[in-house]
Amino acid sequence: MGRNTRPSAAREKTIRNRQEPMRWGSAYIPGQLGTKAEAPDESRPGTIWSQELQRLVHVMSDPERIAVLLGLYAGAKELHESSMLHPGPGPGPLIGYPAAHGLQILSHRGTIQIAEHLGVIKWHPSIRVPDPNRPGHTKWIGFPLLNDLLWYFDSPPQPYCVNWTVKDTPEDFQRPFAGGFLKKRLGPNAVDDVLARHAVEEMLFRDVDVPTIKVSGTDIPRHVGLNLRALYKWQSQKADMQDDQRDDVIEILRARMQMGVPVFETLRHFMNRYGGTYYDYQVVFNQAIWQRKLDVDLWTPINMDQPLRPGSKDVLQHFAAWFQRGVK
Repeated sequence: MGRNTRPSAAREKTIRNRQEPMRWGSAYIPGQLGTKAEAPDESRPGTIWSQELQRLVHVMSDPERIAVLLGLYAGAKELHESSMLHPGPGPGPLIGYPAAHGLQILSHRGTIQIAEHLGVIKWHPSIRVPDPNRPGHTKWIGFPLLNDLLWYFDSPPQPYCVNWTVKDTPEDFQRPFAGGFLKKRLGPNAVDDVLARHAVEEMLFRDVDVPTIKVSGTDIPRHVGLNLRALYKWQSQKADMQDDQRDDVIEILRARMQMGVPVFETLRHFMNRYGGTYYDYQVVFNQAIWQRKLDVDLWTPINMDQPLRPGSKDVLQHFAAWFQRGVK
């Protein structure tokens, strides 16, 4: 955490005010915002406008940014980034989720009991707060941990969640973040602390049949990430075009792609024959790829002045293990 978000009574209250009661869609508020004031030192925080969620998604790093885009591309219906891992026992993350209405919801033991079970309770962050039962006294309570990305999918037979913890490289899951002021206070037990934190998170989600996936930025090919970033910028844009004309444009783009015609030539062809603006056709083109109506190779650069390569390796199939439901 940044200097302004170290464990404290004020910070604990902020997290709970944002996370309790749980909110959905545009009303959701992360426990930690992607701002310089709240993000870890030397991180790269920021936000992404999500057309699907109708809100800004907060990220703490470039790998998180690409991971968010990959989850949205996969068709996730909800995302809770920086969501609170409750210190005490409670229901799983599907509680209150509209699509899960009527389902039996599993419960977890809370991070404190799990840390005790794993023998790492000395690591669990805690704070002193006023004791409501003893005026003038304080008591120790567990400070809530936060996850990275918690995805909600509505795939049959019923909705489910997948928890992603995101780092730059696979090796980063085995070592502490040592940026900024943390360099001065990393002790010999820092690695054990990091491993304990990951173990507690994984076991809490395992209690409620939610798999935890270690997502490394280096596991997402560079051009896949760049293409997703470029394509997603167009998803909130509007094209002045009727649905039937849009379908015709996509069909012609598909046919001319097989003929090796560069995209810009096809878009100029549309303008000359049907009118409209180049921008409108760009919107349709980019949205068609994102919506998987136009099968384009995402493993290589998408250049408007060069022929497109038809898709040869499906991105979602390649990362299918990252989206699988639990097995209980």
